[in-house]
Amino acid sequence: MNIIKSKLKELGKSQTWLAIETKLALPYINNIVNDKIIAPKITTAIKISRVMDMPIESLWSFEEKKNGSNELPKSTSS
Repeated sequence: MNIIKSKLKELGKSQTWLAIETKLALPYINNIVNDKIIAPKITTAIKISRVMDMPIESLWSFEEKKNGSNELPKSTSS
């Protein structure tokens, strides 16, 4: 299960709540929660992690590219 989905359930919150709090479209949140989008923009990842009060690293794993830049290539699922 996606960690965001799991945390929402634990908090008793919905995807609609997350969409409202992050000011992101509900279908976009749904795609993230259901692992259809595994690498959101960093600004999106930051919004979600702040609203969920979780470190960004617990939601997504970062990989360093050979050129030294960072990206969010994978969702952290449990």
